[in-house]
Amino acid sequence: MAPCIAVIPVRYQSSRFPGKPLALVAGQPMLEHVWRRCQRSGAFTRVVVATDDQRIANAARRFGAEVMMTSAACASGTQCRATSRRCAHKRSPSWQEHSMTRAFRWPR
Repeated sequence: MAPCIAVIPVRYQSSRFPGKPLALVAGQPMLEHVWRRCQRSGAFTRVVVATDDQRIANAARRFGAEVMMTSAACASGTQCRATSRRCAHKRSPSWQEHSMTRAFRWPR
């Protein structure tokens, strides 16, 4: 399997349910459930939470997630993902986006 990084774009602000990623489901933030499922899948060498909100970053770090801060100017998860992609590409120009999984992959 080629190394693959999953980037989970997470926003706190929402018109219908602000703070949804931090809402508790079975005693854990919803975001933690998503992150743990990505970890357990075995499909990714790294799972990164991309957010513009310090509350989400702090919560993610508490359960062990790697966090990438994005711009508050991102109006959607798609823009957050694009920002993360540009940042990831600067760190490692050989990364390639795997669009079906919203993850980044780089050749061996």
